Amino acid sequence: MSVVRVALLVLVAATAADARARPFRVRFTPFVVEPSRDRIACEYVEFPNRTALDVRRFAVHSTLPLHHVLFQAYVGTNRDPQYLSNGRLGDGIQCFVLGPPDMPLHSTGLLGAVRPGVYDLPAGYAVTLLPRQPVGVVMHLLNVERRPKRARVALTVVPVEPRRVRHHLEPIDVLDIAFELPPHQTTVHTADFIAPIDMNVAMLASHQHRYGTRVTVNPLVDGVEQRLVYDNGSWREPKLQWLDPPVRLRAGDRLRVRCEWNNLSDTTLRYGGSASDEMCNLNGYFFRDVEVPPEERHSVGGFMVPVAE
Repeated sequence: MSVVRVALLVLVAATAADARARPFRVRFTPFVVEPSRDRIACEYVEFPNRTALDVRRFAVHSTLPLHHVLFQAYVGTNRDPQYLSNGRLGDGIQCFVLGPPDMPLHSTGLLGAVRPGVYDLPAGYAVTLLPRQPVGVVMHLLNVERRPKRARVALTVVPVEPRRVRHHLEPIDVLDIAFELPPHQTTVHTADFIAPIDMNVAMLASHQHRYGTRVTVNPLVDGVEQRLVYDNGSWREPKLQWLDPPVRLRAGDRLRVRCEWNNLSDTTLRYGGSASDEMCNLNGYFFRDVEVPPEERHSVGGFMVPVAE
């Protein structure tokens, strides 16, 4: 083989690798939010990446105030195009049935409930996208003005070289829905996330609405409560807390979550998706002791177990 041909092959291979590593931006279908209202809209789309990618940076963009956006990557085998939204947005309850029928069992969250901004994973961590990654996107936007406004949301994805990745992350996405908030009172509700498998918790984040005042998390290892690992006092800008070192949980160990609210309204509040309801959600990332293929990674989700204190 000639030196020239070898050089050309190396150049082609390097170019292909560079192409796989290039950032890309996905623009989601615009929609109108009525004056002084909020709206939850969703769609199921396919990302443009031709090959599998490890990703270490995401950037979320929005033209209107964004209460949160969720990205759920489908890792199952049903790629039937009939499930793609193709510009047809779902609203409200429709957002619970995005994608193929097995989406709830074969999906992995990319970020948790986030707002506009740049989200960098620490060195050594990555989230994997499958080729032409299908993603369910749920967008909750607010229009504080007196006229209708068109919302535009986009996501920029920045890959990382696989050789730089030590751990592939999988999401934690659990809810406490058992609380009730009487009017004009401060309430604290405690619930546990029970680890279903051995895991190393690398990041935690919380999600509340406007009457939320604080969320704290303490691990319970072998039944013994450990030191505080997460403390957030801003419902508007909840922190994404990377844990160094990660919190080691064996199957059956727990994360004890305490959510606090100050209900200034005249009505009793409960869990709900509207901005006028309340929430107590815990999001995060974990990694396993032994890596599994991308199609076997999935969200650890469900409901927390209420605790009487």
